[in-house]
This record gives sequence, structure tokens and C-alpha cells, in this order.
Amino acid sequence: MVNEVTIVVSDDNEKNSKSNDREMKEKHVESKIDHNGEKDNDHETEVNIQNHKKSKIDRIFVSQFTNDYVVTYSKEDNSIVGWSIKGQPQPYEFYKLDELLNKLNEPSYEIKSFSLYKKKLSLCYREEDGSYKQCLIDLKSKQFYELEHSYSNDVHGQYSIGFLPDDDDDDCPKCKKETHGHLILVSLYDHKIYKYCLKNMPKNATTLKYSEIYDIKIPKSLNDQFKYKFCSIYQKKLFLFFQYHKTTILQFDLLTMNLERQYNSPLDLDSRYSSDSRYEFTTVIMNKDKTLLATEISYSTYIFSMENGRLITKYSLGGLFSVGSTPIEFVTLKNGFEGLIVHSVHYGMVSQYVFIDPYYPYRNLRDPGKDNIINDTIDDNDVITNLNRKLSIDDDGNVCIKNGLDESEFHQILNNTTYHKIYNSSTFNEIRSMLKETVEKMEKMEIDRVAPTDIEFEDGHIIFKNNDECDTIHFVMNNPIVPNNIVPFVNPYTFSYKLINNKQNLVLINVEQIEIFTRNQGSINGITCQYQWNNDEWKNTYKKFRSKNRRYDKNFINEHYRKLINKILKNEFNNSNSSIPLPKLSLELHDITNNNPLVENIINDTEALSKFRKDMLDNKINYQQMKAITTSIVDDKELFPKFGSEILKMAIKNNYSDIVKKVIDKIIESIQINSENRGYVELANPSQTNCSYMMTLLPFISSNFLELSKKYPDFATKYISYTSIILSPYCDFIRNSTNTSLHSYSNVYIKKSNPVNNYFKPISSLWTRSKTDQSSTGQQGVTQTISFIVPFPRICVYKNQKNNGSKKKDRNDNHHEIEKINHETDEIEKINYETENNDDHPLNIWNEFLYNPKSILFCNIDSNHFYNWWNFAAIIDFKWRAFGRIYYFLIWFLYIVYYICYTLASILEQNSITDVQRKSLFIISITFGSIFLIFEILQCLWDYKTYFKDPWNYFDVGAYSLPIAASFCWIINKSQSPWLIAISIILSNFRLLLFFRVFKSCGIYFAIILGVAKTVYPFLVVLAFIILGYAQAFLFILRSTNVNDANDPWNLATRYYFANSNEIINNTTTLVQPPNSNTNLFNWFPTSLFAVYKIITGDSGSLSPWTFQDNPLMTFLLFTFTFFTVIYLLNLFIGLLNIAIEDYNKEEEFLLQKAQIIMEIELFYMFPWWKHDKEWFPDWIYYDMPVTEVRKLINAIDNDKTVFNYYLPVISTDLRNLVALVDEIKEEQKNKFIKQLINELQINQKIQFLQTRVENLQISLQDQQVCAQIIQQLEALKQQLINTQNQQTDVQDQQTNVRMRLFFLELNKLDQQIKQIDLQFKQMNLQMNLQNQQMNQQEGL
Repeated sequence: MVNEVTIVVSDDNEKNSKSNDREMKEKHVESKIDHNGEKDNDHETEVNIQNHKKSKIDRIFVSQFTNDYVVTYSKEDNSIVGWSIKGQPQPYEFYKLDELLNKLNEPSYEIKSFSLYKKKLSLCYREEDGSYKQCLIDLKSKQFYELEHSYSNDVHGQYSIGFLPDDDDDDCPKCKKETHGHLILVSLYDHKIYKYCLKNMPKNATTLKYSEIYDIKIPKSLNDQFKYKFCSIYQKKLFLFFQYHKTTILQFDLLTMNLERQYNSPLDLDSRYSSDSRYEFTTVIMNKDKTLLATEISYSTYIFSMENGRLITKYSLGGLFSVGSTPIEFVTLKNGFEGLIVHSVHYGMVSQYVFIDPYYPYRNLRDPGKDNIINDTIDDNDVITNLNRKLSIDDDGNVCIKNGLDESEFHQILNNTTYHKIYNSSTFNEIRSMLKETVEKMEKMEIDRVAPTDIEFEDGHIIFKNNDECDTIHFVMNNPIVPNNIVPFVNPYTFSYKLINNKQNLVLINVEQIEIFTRNQGSINGITCQYQWNNDEWKNTYKKFRSKNRRYDKNFINEHYRKLINKILKNEFNNSNSSIPLPKLSLELHDITNNNPLVENIINDTEALSKFRKDMLDNKINYQQMKAITTSIVDDKELFPKFGSEILKMAIKNNYSDIVKKVIDKIIESIQINSENRGYVELANPSQTNCSYMMTLLPFISSNFLELSKKYPDFATKYISYTSIILSPYCDFIRNSTNTSLHSYSNVYIKKSNPVNNYFKPISSLWTRSKTDQSSTGQQGVTQTISFIVPFPRICVYKNQKNNGSKKKDRNDNHHEIEKINHETDEIEKINYETENNDDHPLNIWNEFLYNPKSILFCNIDSNHFYNWWNFAAIIDFKWRAFGRIYYFLIWFLYIVYYICYTLASILEQNSITDVQRKSLFIISITFGSIFLIFEILQCLWDYKTYFKDPWNYFDVGAYSLPIAASFCWIINKSQSPWLIAISIILSNFRLLLFFRVFKSCGIYFAIILGVAKTVYPFLVVLAFIILGYAQAFLFILRSTNVNDANDPWNLATRYYFANSNEIINNTTTLVQPPNSNTNLFNWFPTSLFAVYKIITGDSGSLSPWTFQDNPLMTFLLFTFTFFTVIYLLNLFIGLLNIAIEDYNKEEEFLLQKAQIIMEIELFYMFPWWKHDKEWFPDWIYYDMPVTEVRKLINAIDNDKTVFNYYLPVISTDLRNLVALVDEIKEEQKNKFIKQLINELQINQKIQFLQTRVENLQISLQDQQVCAQIIQQLEALKQQLINTQNQQTDVQDQQTNVRMRLFFLELNKLDQQIKQIDLQFKQMNLQMNLQNQQMNQQEGL
């Protein structure tokens, strides 16, 4: 294969210069020792090297980090030789690969991949039996080590090896913090990353043991979505490839093992037809600045931006007939242009090396052009470095270094656009010195206008002229091709001028501002002002200057401008600054055109962008600057991913609504563009159909969502609505799943292996196997699902998590990223990354978001509930599955223990258990109750307002505190208070019941209970005041005020009289039932309230002692109370309850309740370091939904069967194709197809009619005119057939391809029939001509 003979290399000489110097010193010392004491060994090595050079050199191994040392390999000699290529290449180390020979001492192995660092070479090779093995060869000590790990047979592309340099790792547990290197082995066979320490390697051992192991965690639901897995290491980056029809690439940092970027290649023809057969090691190349990534996917070269994940271009020379299109190396030419060498092979052609522009949007089957083919420059055994140096083997077997590509051959692809950078310390110091000189002249009263002069500038010269009210600046070309029609600049009076930056820029200081000009051939002035600056005081001084006089006033200048410039030197241009301030921009219509070159110069200067970012975060720029610069940045696909998050953050903070709207709309636009990507279609412009770019922009919303939802809820609602259903980048087919409802899972992540888990691995594997067997036997539970992605990345990640993980990276990378100006963009991105995750806050975005208004959280509600907030339901489902249920059931179990102990100790009789046993149960109850109560106190201290707003918390406190108090009472007094026991038992039982809230069947009812109570609370207040009023009224008229009055309880008590058999009452003897407090409930106000409450329930027995006839006022009060309260208000209350129940009998109420429960677990029951677990708090969350549910939703949207509250979700074309909603499209195409068939039948009928006329036509002279008419009709039918074919070509679709071809065959048959009719007419004409000739002959006779 191509990647077996072509080597990917990189040049980082400055980075490793110190280590290389140290190696050279060691090498010279070793050579002296060898020369003095080991001449025999030296002679033997020299002979072996000569034999190696005489044999065929198959490969040159070059390091990814430095090109000072290379290794040549000869399979014929079965040896390798190390070469130092500093200066003239010289061979030094020789090693015979005897360990790789088979039993017959033959080199039957095949090297598949390699990695070289200093004098250590690691190889991945395949043996005769198809097994893959890896080894490490230390050429310095001549040691061979076999790498210890799990091996596999016949597994292609499942291994990758690489090195971590000395200065990139300082945290090895084996070597503490001493500097050393590491060897990395990635094995996708067992999903492991093995890390080998290269310091103090064993001398006499043949196996190198790993020092650390990391697990590559791939969720099962995600693993089922791709067919192939590949891996590749380039320098400090690990790339994992997951492929079926689409290809997803995950980029990990090998130092922190964190996921940095995700790249996605869209579904196209090549990936569809070649992914099933492409099964090899994957080549990955990065450019020098680590901004571009090139890799081979399905026989094509894909180039991505490493800064934002955007797919830039795709190159394939042969299209479907391509055998391979492998990126070789990014090469930088002397003029700064960086191109990519690609090795392309396709059927019917020899292999070709092509040099392409990595930013050009190539198409498949594109001819690269003869000028781009470099077969004469490079062959399969050569190596081209990124500094355009060519390493090859000469005829004597020596490594030779030559110049690489000839730059003169690539003028047509070179980018000659240059920008003169002015935001640097050099420009700042020059202007500062000019300001100082100006002040000194003012102090000496020597300041004056610039005299007329002529200055050489670029390809011409600048002429200064003085007028009465201004100065003019005129650029004149030296040798103009056309007459010089350049328009001069009109400027205010100029104090000083100077040429800076190698005379490429002209600086002017005038009465209005500071200006910097540069040469511009496309400008009507010949030069362009690329910088203008003044502050408010300068602007006011200039207005005062113009208002007083229009001519130059030396006294005014000395009086006002001297103070002004001194202040500027102390503030904007003081010694602490290193760059000139950003230009002052205006949004006035007449100034917008002047802003363009100023803004363009900023966005093309990395130092200017860095200053803009710093000033923006410090609130040192005004709205005009923010508006003008951010507008250009947002429209730039490379800059927007770098600055978009901070622009949105500061725009929200400063209430710049138009900038917020532009950023939101740009992100939504990327979603809409991605949704229009059609699968199986060649990519004409990959940057417009880019899932990676979209996923890079989505975190901008997540990181600023809280502030966005508070200040701009409409924009937040718009984003939530549009992103309701986004197809997962992994998903390109419908898969079968045992999950019958929503099922969520995380992305791929890397986690340090836990030795404890390895002990339980056999048990877990048996459990997994049993579940697999059950799922395979129970096919009735299989459901077809589609995968989606939650468009809120890092919403569950705690803000201080990544700060901890990135400290080490920032510490190690800091000195590399600021060494060169070229790495300024990396520095900007690093600072941006730190700022976003620099707040140590106990909450993450999701937990804070739960306290926002419910209308924001569940805004996109459709009328028929086809869409039930899948994104937020997926977040809750993931948290519950990952850790929520484990914690919750453990808490539940502990509460059950607490509940049983307290209940048994309180209820059991004295003779059932002993006092010792009862005391033990109470002590256990106190212990568990105190633990639960401590967590409640922590919640209250965390946010007491939120805590007291939740009614369930009152039940929790009562369920814990009252049993503790009752238990202490018994322990101290050996007795219990009955009321305390009763209330505590009730609250404990109710708290136990609350644990069922997490189950949907019960949780909805609890949500209804609480929600309805909140809704009808105002009504209950009204009812309470009515009851209070009537209780006072009844108390006033029915209480006893005097002894023995009508309302005295003794007079209201029940009396019994004696009667004989004749019913004659004996009034002399009376039995009176002694009254009690219940005889007249209206004697005391609390009992009066209770009596009125009983009347509401229908019990009016409290009024039975009084007669209605004797107490009309009581009767009236009773009538009004029962009518307005019992009849009217209670029925109204029932109606309100029904309405409230409908409002809260919804799934979102249950989800919100469950989410708050999980949040409490995170905040108060979870250890802080567990909150940093990637498995529980991932960056991205995916979820599966049954196809039937998705189909119902999309059908309802398309057919207007449901209405969303706000915006309709964006539904991608790929999603429609996946859920088979093309059935409707097929139906439309079917109708069109039927119409076309009807047209065909009509044409057939006309043709048959004409054929019948032709057959019945008598051949005569009179019939010639009729035949001509028939011929015209046939020609019209031909044209109609052609038009029909064109229409059918326009409506042709992939799904109806076969049927349309059959239809075209039928049309061709009709065309043949018409041709036959034409032939018959021609024959008829011949016969008629013969008859005419015969008739003429007869007439002549």
C-alpha cells in the first residue's frame, strides 16, 4: 500500500534543538570511546553498515518531531541503520533484526507502521500467521523489547504507536517528575492505551512492561452504529476513526486524554461504495502550525481545519475508480505558501504524486493538471519534509538531502495576498517616538506643518503638498503602464510622518488623528489607510480647532495639542503597552466604506485579534468598534469558532442585542446548511455541508445559555426550537435496539484503567453475555431506532472540571505556543478555553438552568404532544442511568432501614422487645436520621430561598427531626409523647411514599399534587377569609354571654322527660345530659372555626341545639354561607382543580421533578472528584428514539397536524430519508410517473392511428399532400417525446431509478416505431416517384 512506502514527517527543529545538541555531544563522546577502546566492534559495525548500504533500501524512517536523525531499513539484509543528518548524513548505529526472523531464519514479517523518536524506533509488524506485534528497538544501547499487551490475530488497523517527547510529560507515577519520554501503544482490539516509560529501561529483558493503562470507553449504543474502527497517532494527538457509510474522527490529547475535536465526513458516493472494502492502517498528517489535518477516508484525501473542525476540501483523482488517495506531507515553500502532497492511484493509471492547495474546494474526478503532478520530483522511496527538503537513497546506499519541490512550477496555485502587520511592538515604538518628538518640538515652539516633500514609497513616491486649509498626499507610480489617474488624499494639517516596517507603511500624525497608509494597487488613491486612531479628547480638540479658524494656528497647536499628546503618552502609548490601540470605527453610513480596510487589517493580523479580544473582555472598546469588528469575524468561518463564544458573552453582558442576534442566527444558519446535506451526492463545496463546523459552534450557546435565557429569552427559545431534533453525526442507518423508548448515552471517552475493575471483569463479561443471550432469544423486544444528539455540549460538565484537567496542558504548552507569532492563534484559543472554564462554581449550566422559568426549559411544545422535549429528557435519562439511580436506590435503602428501626421501636409493645433492643433501634434511628438531617441542612445553607420554596422539604425535615426528638425522649425518660409519635409516624410514611416520585406512573401524581396546590392557593386564601368571617359572625350571635342565658350550654344540653303508656309527659322529673365543650362550639373562636369548616363538609350538627324558627339571624347566615360557599365556591373550586390538573398532568412536570432530584444528588451526595468523571459528565450526550415516534412527529409537522409554540424544528434531509418519509415523496413521484405513462399511451394511440391511415392510404398523386401532413405530425410527436424525456430527467430520483429506466426503454421503442414509419413513407415516396416516371413514359409513348 501507499502508506507502507511513503513516510509522514514533520519539522520542529527549534522545539528539540536542546535535546539534539545533547545527543550530538553524547554521540561524539561515544565515537571517541569506540575509536580508542573498541576498534574491533567499530570495524564490525562499519562492515555491517556497508553490507546494509549495498543491499536494497526499502524504507526511510523519519521522526514526526525532528529530522536530525533518520533510520533506513533493508528487508534484504534484515537490518536497520541510524543516520545523523545534521550537515552531511553519516551512518552511526546498526542493528540486525534477528528477533523478527521466523523458524527458517527468513524475514517473513511485514512492517505496517512505525514511530521514531531520537534513537528509539518502534515497529508494528505482521507475522506469517497474520498476527500483529509491536516492538521497541533502542539503537543507542542495541536493545530489542517486545511490548507487553494483549495480542490479537488478523486484526487490521487496530494498532497505532507513537512517542511523547521529553518536554511534553512530567507526571509519570513510575519516574515521579523526572524528564523522560513515553511510548504510546493504542490497541482497538481490547480498547486500551498502553503507556511505556522510556527511562531506566531494563538492560537484559526482552519484554517492556507498560507503566499505565487507559481504557477507551465506547458505549454499546454508539458502538453498534459503525462497522470499522481505526486509530492513528501523530505527535501528541490520537485520532480514532469510526466508519460505516459516514466517517467520524475523534481527536484526543495524549497528555490529558481529553477529547479536543470531532471531525465528520459527510455521506457521499465514495464512502458508500468503498467503505466496505477499505480496511487498512489510516494515515494522518498535520501541518507545521497544527491548523490543518489531512487524512485518507475511503480512497479520498479529506482536509479539515484543526481550529474549528470544518471540512475544507476533499480530493480524489479517480472518484469511484480510485484505489487510494493518501496525503503525504504538508510542504511550506519559501514564499510562505503551504501545499499538500497527495499520492493518488486509480484503475487504469499509474500512481501520481500531486501537489495541491489544501484550501481549494476540489471535486471528485478532477484533473489536477500537468503543472501539479510531481512524479519527477518524488518516488515511492523518497521522503519530503514540510520544509521542502527531500531525503532519498543514492546509488551507493547513502542518505542524501536535496531540495524538494521546484517553486517556480506552482505559480498558478500560490496565494500572493499579503497583509502588512502593524499591531506589533515595532510599530508601537515608532509611533511613540514620533509623538515624543512632536511634544519636544511643541515645547520648543518649533512645531509646524510638514513641508512639501517627495518620499520614495514601494513602486512609486508620495508627494506632500500644503494648501490653505489642508494637506494633500498624492501617490505617483514610477513607471505607470497607463496614464497616472490616481486621486490624491486630502488630509488635515500634518505634524509628522515616517516610513516604518521596511518602508512598507507610512505613518502620519495630523491635527485630527494618527494614520497608517500602505500601498494598494486596486485603490483609486494608490494607497490605502489601514489604521486611524484618536481618542475623545483628541476629537474634541480637533472640533475646537476647526470651529475657531480654518487655517493653521501655531499658537493653538502648542497650547492644546501639547497637553493632549502628553496625556496620550501616559495612557494609550505608555511603556507598559506593546501594541497600538485599536482604531476608532464609526457606524455612520458615510464612514462604513472607510471602516472596511481598517477591519480587514485587524482580522488578518493575529496580534490585532489578540488585542481586540483582550480589550473586549476588559470592556475597553465601544459599541462601534465591537459592531464593526465582530460583524466581520462572525462572517469569517475560521475566526468565528475562535472568538464566537466570547463575542456572544460580551454582547449579552453589554446588551448589544443586534450582535447577539447575529451570532445566534449564524449558528442556526450552520444547522440549516448542515440539514440540507443530501447523502450519496458528490461534494461540490464541502464547507457548505459540514457537520463538524456546526458542532464546533454549538458550545457557544451552552456556555452562555444562562445569561442568554435571562436577558434574551426569545433568542434562547429560538435556539431550543430549531435544535429540537438534530441527527447524530454517527447515525447513517436505522439500527435494531432492545430499548423500546428514549435511551441516552455519552460519546467516546478515555479513562485511566482501574485495577479493581479488572478483578470483576470476568463477572461483568458473564453478565454482559447473559444479557446478550437474552436479547438474542427475545427478538420480540427489538425496536428500530435512530440516533440524535443533544445540542447543548458541556451542559452537564462542571465549570471547574476542565480547568483542573487543562492546567498541566497549559503549563507544558505555554512556552511552545508563544515562541512564534505564527502560534498566536493557538494562544488566543487557549486563553479563550481557559476563560470559558475558569469560574469555580458549585453548579454546572444544567443545574442552574433548572431554576429558570419552565416556559424557557420546555418552550417548544407541540399541540398534540408528538415531541416530548427529547433533548432535555435525554439529559435527565443519561444522568439517571449513569449515576442517579445508583445513588437514589442506595439512599432509599438507607431510609428504609431508618424507617423500619424507628417504626418497630415506637409501635412494638413493652413485652415484645426488651429495653436494650428498643434502645438500640432508637440509636440506629437517631444515627440515620441525623445523617439525613445534615444533608437537609446543607441544602438549606446552599440556597435557603430555593429550599423553602419547595414544600416537599418540609416533609423531609419533619420526617427526620421528629423521630430523632421522639427517640431522645424515650432514651432520656423511658417514655414517649403520643402526639409526637403519631405525627412522626405519619411524616415518615409520607416521606417513604415520596421516594416513588422518580417513577413516571407515580411521579406525575406528585407533580399534580404540588402543582395544583400552587395554582389554587389564591382561591384557598379567599375561602379561608370567608370561613373566618362566618366563624366570627356565628361566634357573636351564638356564644353565651351571661349565666343561664339562651346560649348557655346547660340550656342547650339534651333533656329527657318521663312519659307513661298514654304518652302523658311528666314535667316534674327531667333528665339532663351534662354539657361539654362540644355542646356549644361557638363559645370559643377556634371551635367556631372548626364548626364552620364542618358545615362546608355537610355536617351542620353544631347548629342542632338551636331552632331555625327561633333564630332567624342564624338561619340567614347559614343560608348565605351554604349557598355562596358550599354550592357556588366549592363547585368553582372543583372546576379550578380540573383545569389545574390538566395543566400539571404533563410529562414535563415529571421530568422537571426528576431533574431536581438528580441535582440534589450531584450537589450534596456526590464527592467533588466524582463530578469530574467523564463517564458521568460528558461533553456530548446522544440518544436513540424509536423510528415510529420520529415518523409520527415529522408526518405531523409536514401535514400540519400539530402546531409548535414557537419555531418548527430543523429536519435534515438525511433524517427524512432514514425514517422512510420518502414514501410521500415516492407517492408524488409515482403520480408523476402515472401521468407520464398516460402521455405515453396517448402518443401510442396517435402513432397507431397514423399507422392505420398510412396502411389504408392509396398511393396516388393526390395523396402526396396528405403524406406530407402525416410526416409533420410525426415530427411533432418526436419533439414531444424529447420534451417528455427532458422532463423525466428533471424529476429523476434515486429511489425510482430503475422504473424510470424502464420507461425510457419504452420511449425508445416508440422512437423506433416512428423511425419505421418514416422509412415506410420514404418507401412510399420512392414508389410514387417510380409510378410518376412510368406514367410519364407512357404519356411519351
